[in-house]
Amino acid sequence: MTAHPTFEDILRAGAADPDNTVRRYAADLDKMLTLNGITKAHRAEMAGTVETYLAIAPKVSPEDVQLARLIGARGWTPKTYTQYRSNGRRMIEHVTGDLAARRAVRDRDDEWEVLSDRAGRLRAEGLLTKHELAGLRSLALAARRRDILPTTLTTSLVQDLVDAAANYDARKQIKRGATCLNRLRDLTSLHNLLPPAPLGVIETATRQPVPLEGPYAVEAARWIETATTTIPDNIKTAEARETFKTQHAEGSRGIFRSALNRYIRTATALEAHASCPPDGLAGLFDPATVERVIASWIEDTRAEARTALSKRSLYSYVDKLRITLSRNGYRAEAQKVMELRNDHALLIEGRMLSQFMSATTETWCRNLIEDEEKTCLFELQHVRYWEIAKKTLAAAAAEGFDLVRLSRPDAMKALPRRKRARAKKLLRRARRFGVCAAYAAIGREGVPFRMCNMLALCSGGPVPTFFDHSGADAPRFVVKVPNELIKNGDSLTMRNQSIPPIPFAQGEEGSFAFDILMFFRDEIRPLFPGASASEALFPGLNPGDHHLNEKTFNRWLMACSSEIGLPMKSHNFRHGEASLMINEDPSCIETIAMTLGDRPDTVRRYYAFLHPQKLLREMQKKRNARRKELIEAHQEVAA
Repeated sequence: MTAHPTFEDILRAGAADPDNTVRRYAADLDKMLTLNGITKAHRAEMAGTVETYLAIAPKVSPEDVQLARLIGARGWTPKTYTQYRSNGRRMIEHVTGDLAARRAVRDRDDEWEVLSDRAGRLRAEGLLTKHELAGLRSLALAARRRDILPTTLTTSLVQDLVDAAANYDARKQIKRGATCLNRLRDLTSLHNLLPPAPLGVIETATRQPVPLEGPYAVEAARWIETATTTIPDNIKTAEARETFKTQHAEGSRGIFRSALNRYIRTATALEAHASCPPDGLAGLFDPATVERVIASWIEDTRAEARTALSKRSLYSYVDKLRITLSRNGYRAEAQKVMELRNDHALLIEGRMLSQFMSATTETWCRNLIEDEEKTCLFELQHVRYWEIAKKTLAAAAAEGFDLVRLSRPDAMKALPRRKRARAKKLLRRARRFGVCAAYAAIGREGVPFRMCNMLALCSGGPVPTFFDHSGADAPRFVVKVPNELIKNGDSLTMRNQSIPPIPFAQGEEGSFAFDILMFFRDEIRPLFPGASASEALFPGLNPGDHHLNEKTFNRWLMACSSEIGLPMKSHNFRHGEASLMINEDPSCIETIAMTLGDRPDTVRRYYAFLHPQKLLREMQKKRNARRKELIEAHQEVAA
């Protein structure tokens, strides 16, 4: 494994550098580490990589309220923080040599230099935005590193550059650069510097199914469909096969796609098959190619390359390839992949890691159960979201904004610019906190279903899952998600279990869910343009959406939970519920498994760290109490 200098090594090298600029970079890196609580002891142990640094020092965001408070308490402005953050990164890259390498790439006299110069003039004339120009320069830097000129750029090559980018911001900038190139096609004087054809859609999200181009695309899609669809062997008719088939959840299907797409891209990049083999996609899985591809992945992971998979993902991708080959009838090829999967220590380690909770999540769970304030926030977060949403609606009403009417784009556009900016901010805030209040009310007072189930709750369709009985003699809302819609529903069915209907009744002491869901239904849901035509509890922002997009909700939840002081993702509802229950009663594994729709052995394995921790805490308390008694007795004797 590649050895990295620690942060302490980097700071020491910077302080001793004769260049004033480098010493300033080191001083700013020191400020950023101090701001984010990285002590000297930590600095001497932590690998000083850019990836680690960016995780420690996040980018300034209007949604990150905690970071804003931290910056303000230090007396900095967001601009100062951003400058220090950039200088800290430059210090790391100075020591690793990446800074000099990047500058050497930027100083090349090539087509990109000419295009960048022309784009800079367009920016000065107001024909390009500063963001478009920055994106173009980021794309140019990434392309130059691979000796790709703008006149040879294709959609597939841009996608490869996006996939290789180190983080989300870098991916977004490259995508923005591709969009800028498409805009420049309107200027005929630049055609000799541009790609031969317009650049198509570029995916930026990790783990998204990256579109393949060329001869493998259709066949790869068919393989994934087969691998992620299960039909009982004894079903023969087309009508019955359609009825009895079950498909993996979209998240699971995405991992299969990513694994197969990555294999295809790696195999072709290694030039094992420069053109499509006569037998199609199966021709990429001859034993020699399988060995070369998987060995390449292992080496990238071992060397901690920027595009490397984690050990857990490495094992998962290899195993998904095995399953895909097997279910498509390529038994010998699947056997070869399985042999490689079982024969390398890194893959074996990845398999073991995949059976346990990640260190990051374990830390989150420990902090939750050890901090009474965090526990209180976790239990009452839906109430906090509800209060903020109500205050936002009240502020909008006081300022004369009819947010329901303004949720229509045409009505919002008719407002004067300043009023429109204010109205948009209030509308966005009301939607976010209102949705999070209803979502968290179900997750905390009912069952923390997986996000795909929660966002898909609906009152109609083939399988209704949300029932509004608020007008009945016993007012209530009911959530009922059958086993067929749950990821591990088969396991529940085999144990003759199911998650029973979950009522949220009016007037229950200590419960807020009914009132919050009423508020959401009457005050927040109408703020979504397609709400009246949608059966989804959480309608999408666009009228054509079946329900609220998962990425959108993830951003909203992270922003809202950060504002109240408990940053979390949707899956933390499940982790938090299980952690609190096990900490209270370690013998409740079966109950938790039924509630979460998981297997008991999975729950027992993932949360195994909690029971020993509780026993250790109790033992410490007893020892401390005994020690206190001994000290008091000694003091009495001495007196």
